[in-house]
Amino acid sequence: MIRRPPRSTLSSSSAASDVYKRQRHVAPPAQAILPTYVALDRMVLRFFGYFKEAVHESRLENFRVRKVTLLYYLEDNTIQVNEPEQRNSGIMQGGKLAFLRRHAIPKGGGEFFSVADFSLGSDVTFYGRTFRVVDCDEFTATFLQQNGFEIGTPEEYPYNPFDVHYTATKEREKMTRGASSVKTDELIHWTEAMLGRPTNLIQEDKLSQFLEYDRKVLRWFARDEELNPKLYGMVLHYTIHYYLSDDTIEVVEKRAPNSGRDPWSRLLARQKLPIDYTKPGRREFYSAADFKIGDCINVYGRRLLLCDCDEFTTAFMEFNFGLKKTDPIRIEMNDGVDPPKSQLPHYSGFGSEEDSLGSFYHLVPKKPKENWAKFLQNDKKNLRFLAMLETGHPEDGNRLFIVTYELSNDAINVYEPPQRNSGNMGGKWMERTHVKNPATGENYRPHELYVGATMEFRKHKFKLLEADEFTLRYMERNKYPNSDLTLIISKLKDKFRQQSGMIRKTFKAIDKDNSAGLDAKEFRAVLERFNFDLTDQEVISVMRTFDPDADGTVRYDEFVDAVIGPDYYHTPAN
Repeated sequence: MIRRPPRSTLSSSSAASDVYKRQRHVAPPAQAILPTYVALDRMVLRFFGYFKEAVHESRLENFRVRKVTLLYYLEDNTIQVNEPEQRNSGIMQGGKLAFLRRHAIPKGGGEFFSVADFSLGSDVTFYGRTFRVVDCDEFTATFLQQNGFEIGTPEEYPYNPFDVHYTATKEREKMTRGASSVKTDELIHWTEAMLGRPTNLIQEDKLSQFLEYDRKVLRWFARDEELNPKLYGMVLHYTIHYYLSDDTIEVVEKRAPNSGRDPWSRLLARQKLPIDYTKPGRREFYSAADFKIGDCINVYGRRLLLCDCDEFTTAFMEFNFGLKKTDPIRIEMNDGVDPPKSQLPHYSGFGSEEDSLGSFYHLVPKKPKENWAKFLQNDKKNLRFLAMLETGHPEDGNRLFIVTYELSNDAINVYEPPQRNSGNMGGKWMERTHVKNPATGENYRPHELYVGATMEFRKHKFKLLEADEFTLRYMERNKYPNSDLTLIISKLKDKFRQQSGMIRKTFKAIDKDNSAGLDAKEFRAVLERFNFDLTDQEVISVMRTFDPDADGTVRYDEFVDAVIGPDYYHTPAN
């Protein structure tokens, strides 16, 4: 039974040195030791070498030198041998094909190959085949030096008879035929094609062109030259896409609405476009140099006049071919008649208006789209107000309602709390729905609801009296027009500064109890003295700001300092 090699705890630089010191019975430092699969993960030593293979029945060579790459994985002491791909070798090489797959290689006596068995100029034998190590990469050399291993001296690859013969053959071919090859010489091209060689090996190498011009497209605007607009009453417009990555062309028709033409997406699918499609044999295809404003291209019998191009195409043509953009050819657009506009039908009141319009815009009604981002952001956030009816009927004067505005979908519902001996049952007065503002014709928005506002629901007018704490904080935080203290104070500054001398006298006259503070009623009386009209919501915002202890009183010295500023001199009130 073959034993698995012990897992070492090698790592790069200092960590690897500490591990080998421990293996040499040196006391380890007092620090945490990482597992092998973590410390040495993705760390591989790479050696370069070769082996000689005997060649029989050949007068040109007796042996052949085959180069290999030896990979030593430090995390589990496994080895893999790869052979680089060599053109026309006839051997399965390179890519994902490994000469010797990754595994721990035994060397006899129950032991396995380790790092100590590799050095430059040494031989290693795997399963009867001997490999000569001649060089290594920079990381491998650094690793071996830091861990105290002998690196050795780099060597050159030995003489290979096949390389000499191959080089001489190519030189003779170049002298007789010049620099021609299967991709440039017409005779070689035809011969190889007749012998059945794959086309992708005969044509020019497109890889460099693809890497340089991928996703770069020239765009030209054209029209049908042979279509007479006076005769046929129309002009067909096209967009020509020239793909620089593979020299293919695509022609797309620009369809006008209500033109009556079949909705074909492309006049020409993406392909190489021949200059003369009737010519037999090997054809010539359009290239980027064949496009110029004012010229025509033949798309299988249909001549398209190039009228204009975009900015990228202009810069590309000028840089590569020295062609500067000329004045674009004017494309005469069709003088179409504007289609009649349909009038929206009157809302019947059943269901939501958005749902009813689905049967108007579509033959098969579709469900209205919902704003899920707004719903997730404002879910379960409602603005609630206490309201009363504005009516001339005395029996409805004492009825109170709760108006709820849902921020997630802009819907409004009205609920009447039951009151004993009122003669009204109470309950849900209006189902949740969207309500239009009669003044604007649009649905009510959150900033249109504030204390003191009058709203109309189902031909009934409601006046908003109060708002809950969440509603007041939400409107102040989002700076609604009637809750933005900065905007309110800016309104008051101009008025108060013009009459700064009367402010103290006015406050003292209103403050009957000499408490140096005003309640909401007294504060509104001061504003009326100065002919300044604030809404109930604005008064509430001022009271909430200058009444931090929520006792219902505003100290007018703090209020005047905030409104007029530090240039206003005052003495403490008595």
